[in-house]
Amino acid sequence: QVGGGQPVWPYVIHGHYADAGDSAALLSGALNVPMVLTGHSLGRNKLEQLLKQGRQSWEDINST
Repeated sequence: QVGGGQPVWPYVIHGHYADAGDSAALLSGALNVPMVLTGHSLGRNKLEQLLKQGRQSWEDINST
């Protein structure tokens, strides 16, 4: 049992993606606990769009 039956307070609030980041920020503020956000993307779709739009080349993408 987490906390041995005692209340447990988070050290950090962790959000994923933009909408969860908004929720994490609200919860973080309400609890006065720091938050972190891991921004994920749909890599395949993002890659296709960058290449189609000519905004980045394969060389640019692979250099970062």
